This record gives sequence, structure tokens and C-alpha cells, in this order.
Amino acid sequence: EWLESDAWQMPPQLLATAASIAPSVKGCTAEAAMATIAAKGLQSVAQLVRRCYAAEGAHHLLHRSWSAVWQGLDRLIGQQVVVVTEGDPPPAMTFYMAVLPPHIRASRESRDSFRFVADYIRASRRPHCHPVFRELADHVMGSTRYFVKRRPVVFDVGAHLGDCCFWAATRWRGGRLHCHAFDCNSAAVAAI
Repeated sequence: EWLESDAWQMPPQLLATAASIAPSVKGCTAEAAMATIAAKGLQSVAQLVRRCYAAEGAHHLLHRSWSAVWQGLDRLIGQQVVVVTEGDPPPAMTFYMAVLPPHIRASRESRDSFRFVADYIRASRRPHCHPVFRELADHVMGSTRYFVKRRPVVFDVGAHLGDCCFWAATRWRGGRLHCHAFDCNSAAVAAI
């Protein structure tokens, strides 16, 4: 349930349950790893994984039963805010973006909120703003700067994490632009 949600940290109920069973769970099992994470923290699970790797081999750690462990660790150590840079068209601009938790392949919530885009942003350190939007915005802003008295308004519909709005706001700093981001997914809207 925790991995299906948009929460970055383990919920208190899961922590309490895992901590209560931690003393009784032993060996190189996924249950032992999750209990160790909850009861003793990330450093302790690293030691457990090293012990299991030495005792059982890599194939044991890659078994399907361990997938929730790896997904949970990915969530716990994943970056919630990423510094991104975009330089096309020049000049290069850098800004911060809040991103969603890592994508989980079988998760409906993960699929519905397009978390794979957040994974792309985390990995590439580039916003997911389509080049056509950037070129069109550059053209419009370049052609309107001489005759528009009020600030132009940009609407980013299907904004996901607001990449295009952040790009535009960074590109035209100094209050020259209003940008409104819209998305139907509540998790994406909350991240914006």
C-alpha cells in the first residue's frame, strides 16, 4: 500500500508493524530486509544485503520476492527535488523541480501519474518540456515584446510537473510572463 501511495516516507503503521516483527525475522529474506529498514534504518539494511549477497549470491537478491525491498529503498533514497538544466534554445537555464516518487511498473497509481517522467527528470537532470513548446514560446515572446503592454499568459495544459512553466518562468525572469499549469492528476498537481 505504501508503494502505491505518493508518500515518500514509510507510514507510522508500517514502521510499527515492521519494528515489532524485526526481532523474530531472521535470515536472508525480503521480510528481514523490510523489518530491518523499519527498525534500524538504511545503514543496517545495507549490511544485511552485503551478508545475503555473500551467503546466497546475487540471484537470491534479484528474486521477485525482493522487488518490494528494492522499490522501497528507491523511494526512501530518491530525490524529491531535482536541479534541472535546459539550454535549448540557448542560453542554458537552471531551476529546481519537485518530482514524484519513483515509478513502479505494476502500480496503477504510478502509471496514472506518469511517474516514469519523474524518473527521466531525476536521471537526466533535464525538464520534460517538449521542444515544440519551447520553440513556439520563444517565437511568441520574441515577436510580442515590442507591442504587448501587459505580461503574456502561458497555459500549460497537461503540465504533469509543470516543466514547461518552470522553463518559461526561468527563461523570462523579471515578471514578463504569467504561467498557469493544469493537470488532471492530483499527485502531479500537488508536486507542482
